[in-house]
Amino acid sequence: MTARLSVAILARLARCFPGTTARALKLAGRTTRRETRYLRTIALREQSRRLAQVMADLGFRQNVLVDADGEVHVESHGILLNVKGTNRYFKGLGESGNEGHKLGEFLESHGIRTGTMLDIGANFGEIALYFARRYPDARIVAVEPAPENLAILKGNLGRQYFDTGHVQLVPEAVSARRGHVTITQGLGSENSIVSNRDNTPLTSATDGVEVPCTTLAEIVERCGLAEIDFIKIDIEGAEPLLSESLVKLAGCVRSLYIEFSSKNSEESYLELLRALMDAGYRAFVMENPDEDLSFARARDLYLAERRDHGGGVNFWFLGTMQQQAVRSGDLQDR
Repeated sequence: MTARLSVAILARLARCFPGTTARALKLAGRTTRRETRYLRTIALREQSRRLAQVMADLGFRQNVLVDADGEVHVESHGILLNVKGTNRYFKGLGESGNEGHKLGEFLESHGIRTGTMLDIGANFGEIALYFARRYPDARIVAVEPAPENLAILKGNLGRQYFDTGHVQLVPEAVSARRGHVTITQGLGSENSIVSNRDNTPLTSATDGVEVPCTTLAEIVERCGLAEIDFIKIDIEGAEPLLSESLVKLAGCVRSLYIEFSSKNSEESYLELLRALMDAGYRAFVMENPDEDLSFARARDLYLAERRDHGGGVNFWFLGTMQQQAVRSGDLQDR
């Protein structure tokens, strides 16, 4: 082999085997800067074409961004989300996209335009960032205690092409008390605090980290939130621990979206359901957004999903503020 491969041969290698271009350049010996840029352009163009073809073949409709540091982000509804730590963003086929979109649509269908939002269990920021983009004048508080998730969330916050200065991060767990709790590591969106009201394990975590915790009511007070349009709560089995705060805040919260899973006892979730409905919240599910559920109907939906499929139900709750707004609107219409 000659000390320097011809540029024509290298160009052919770059087109056919883009991944070998760097090695080929080393074998080539000395090349001019112009030749190197030419070969790099050929390799990158070919790799980009192949990626676009794979995405088309798989029916993947979201945009993909690869930055100079090798970080990969998927764009959905205008939000860039780092895929580090999760495969979830590669699973969204068609136009399903960001989960926040369907939440925003539900809220607006019930006359709620979000001016203040709390995302409890913000994870990597998918929903909080969607609401930040959709409502640029809103106050968004994103609560995420897991250090590894928080690092990705901060990166996602800084990656957007829109202003995220109205998003406030709270790096604490939310529980029934102030202090410290242990949270799992390495589980991504399924990281959870590992003790419930009986101080028994919620998960079989072997590698946890201690983080500060506080109550939901304390966060609301600290942030100076007099009225809240929307609270999303997905904290992997610890939702029942927020019951006392949620009842306390019932008069100033318009809507809640809470995961009722199989990661805590049936009794704990049913107690939470009863407490919320006794406090004046009305229950709904996304699949039938116009059906105002009775306690018995909501209970049966949850137990059937849990017992038959090992899963749970995401319930919407519209609070007393929303009821008052609806009644006010009805009177005005008359």
